[in-house]
Amino acid sequence: LRVAQALEARHDIESVSYPALDSSPDRRLTERLLGGRGGGVVGFDVAGGRSRARAFQERLGLIKPAASLGGTHSLIVHAASVTHTQLRPEELLAAGISEGFCRLSIGLEEAGDLIADITSALDEAG
Repeated sequence: LRVAQALEARHDIESVSYPALDSSPDRRLTERLLGGRGGGVVGFDVAGGRSRARAFQERLGLIKPAASLGGTHSLIVHAASVTHTQLRPEELLAAGISEGFCRLSIGLEEAGDLIADITSALDEAG
């Protein structure tokens, strides 16, 4: 939740998908079914599209790029560059995936360390 909130507070993140955020349309359902805990995967759109999302991902230090998510270490995948490379930009949008969309699987690292890594990489990505 802390990582999702930190992402949501940034001007260079267009949207954050995490069901435990107060802004989530699924917040009430998450509260009822999951006791307000949203799980370990956060989706977010990096402003600037594909090139900035890739630049951001390349600058992460603690969080490692991966094609699939899960495990004890935090992993990230930029959909347009890894899992949906066969789609043209208009096909990505039709599928509901922006060119800046990333999925972050949060591992066992401290939230503050992850936030620092994300913040630094976004700042360096321009």
